[in-house]
Amino acid sequence: MKRLIASILTISVAASVITGCNKPPVETSVTTRATETTAPAHRVGPRHNLNNVDDSLTFEDTYIEYDGTPWAEQHDLNFVTGNIETDFVRIMLDTEGNEYDNSPFHAVETITKPTVKTYPSDRDGYVVHEINYSVDIPVDVWIPGSYLNSFDIYRSVKYIDYYTGYCYPTIRMTNDTLSTRVSGNVIYNGETYFVEFYQFNETTYPEDYSTIGDVYSEWHQTVHMDITSYFIVPRGYNGITMYVNVGEITTTYADVLVWEPVFPSKILGEGEDEDYFDNYEFIALIPMT
Repeated sequence: MKRLIASILTISVAASVITGCNKPPVETSVTTRATETTAPAHRVGPRHNLNNVDDSLTFEDTYIEYDGTPWAEQHDLNFVTGNIETDFVRIMLDTEGNEYDNSPFHAVETITKPTVKTYPSDRDGYVVHEINYSVDIPVDVWIPGSYLNSFDIYRSVKYIDYYTGYCYPTIRMTNDTLSTRVSGNVIYNGETYFVEFYQFNETTYPEDYSTIGDVYSEWHQTVHMDITSYFIVPRGYNGITMYVNVGEITTTYADVLVWEPVFPSKILGEGEDEDYFDNYEFIALIPMT
């Protein structure tokens, strides 16, 4: 029963967008069973302050239905081990705010295999799962003349429930929103469970330099993101599953300008053909017992 509690609502976005001049975006996958580890002796709680986030959201009460057959086992999902590679796009704008003809630029985004630590919660019957992974993106772009700004479109790791396929809720992360919290009640078999989901992003730029020429300018940048997710869920629940869209990004600059968040209750791929899942890779994070 408790293992089903993660089936909650979602903002489902194929790619996340972050804007900024010389400041690219932020956000996160799935592999076979990642092993659960305990916290090191010198630290008995999460490394981040869960009482201090940039943005938060509460979802409405969510009622769970489950027929006894895990959703993940009803589909031919691509569970993987190791790192995940996916598409990344940088859109370049000139001083007038127009996109260059040779934009966008694609790069390979690498999401590292996650690690999981589990801590006790101050709520009776609950635990805190801390999931850590990193994102690395090497970007090389060249443009005629100078540039004003750039938009990065990157693949974020998302989470679903292994048993029902429901997506976890998320808030889009940007340069100004680097930590988020989503929480609400999940009602399963008449019992109410209050669940919480946090994400924290720390971005650095190990390499960042440009060469300005008379005709063309070149910009080389390496983006490194350390991402930490937290789930406060009932003890014994093991359905947390990461997933990443590994298909080619087709979002355009025009799409970025009109993008609006949505927050429906959603089962991943609901109403789609089975080949919909061909563009996704999955990692189950908590050992199935």
